Amino acid sequence: MRNLGASIEQPVRSLEGFRRVTLAPGESKQITFDLGFKELSFFNLQSKPTIEAAHYTVWIGNSSLASQEAAFEVVSPPTVCRHRAYRCA
Repeated sequence: MRNLGASIEQPVRSLEGFRRVTLAPGESKQITFDLGFKELSFFNLQSKPTIEAAHYTVWIGNSSLASQEAAFEVVSPPTVCRHRAYRCA
């Protein structure tokens, strides 16, 4: 995944929402996964986890060189951190 437009430079690609799927030759499957606060957030200059309005690109494939992609945009990020893995206060 890549976050374009954040106030702090982000990695070119990061691994989020990983799921291993085994397919037989010629087989296809529809796979879904959630990208929530933990996957979309980063630590701001105050060291607080945050999500900002930004454009995201998601790649799907068998390696970091995957070329199949989709995109989405966060236009109204949450103002409150509600993820139990983070201490947001």
